Amino acid sequence: MIKYEEPAINPWDGDSLDWRFYSLKGIYTIPSGFAKGFVISPFYAFSDNSAHNNAQVSYIGLEGYGKLGIFTPRFEVVYADGDTDDNDAGIDYDISAMAAYASVDIEICPGFIPYLGIRWEEGDDDPNDDDIDAFNAITDIARYTPTFGMENAIVYRYVTSLGTHLYSGNFNRIGTQPGYGGISNSSRGDAPGLLMWGLGFKGKYDKWSYKVQYMDFSYDEEPIGLDGTSTDDEVGQEFDIRVAYAFSKHFTMANCFAAFDPGDGIEDLRGNDYDETALVNTIELIWSW
Repeated sequence: MIKYEEPAINPWDGDSLDWRFYSLKGIYTIPSGFAKGFVISPFYAFSDNSAHNNAQVSYIGLEGYGKLGIFTPRFEVVYADGDTDDNDAGIDYDISAMAAYASVDIEICPGFIPYLGIRWEEGDDDPNDDDIDAFNAITDIARYTPTFGMENAIVYRYVTSLGTHLYSGNFNRIGTQPGYGGISNSSRGDAPGLLMWGLGFKGKYDKWSYKVQYMDFSYDEEPIGLDGTSTDDEVGQEFDIRVAYAFSKHFTMANCFAAFDPGDGIEDLRGNDYDETALVNTIELIWSW
């Protein structure tokens, strides 16, 4: 007989957990006119993150998505407000930060859908004060978003020199000040934030599908470099191309090629050795049921 032992943290008991998250979301679908079917969705979320510096943060935001003729616009804006304290240093921090996203797909035909967009996350402009201005999401899986998401893009991987975390596509592991969220509680309160703009095109034809995109990244606020001064704001550019063939509804094979060319900001932050273009080529074997 296998003996059952009560786990140290009961996943069914919220009082045993160190990070609680509560959310409320409204959905309004426009009933008629040109924007019929377009969704407007306000939301509120509260993060009680006692696992990381006792952070209590409210997230207030609005998002929209849907088809408008041949256009599929998507947008989101969110404001984070709260406080956290560093028990070791005995310092309380006030949190106030914003983030926004907007994109549009243009369906010329199923085989050719151009798209473009922009993403912004506020960075912290002074790591020595008691304000946290860097936006830390509760979590972040930009890798799987419908417009710029790409399964094997470099920026969505855990890359120490870039300060990225798995799935997120931001640079929130850069910094030293305690944060209040992010995947694995990894984001920093003095993270530099980001500004991304990009464009690409995608499509499907019979059993084939493809996606080609370019993204340009810069810091919203420049972190401190190796020489003790602010870095350049240019982080780098990424180019991705993915081609897939569906042998059946249960099995697909894909090839993804990704290249990331670091900008001057990375060299200022890490040194002159970090100036080479990173290349990744991945074969995907995908089973689904």
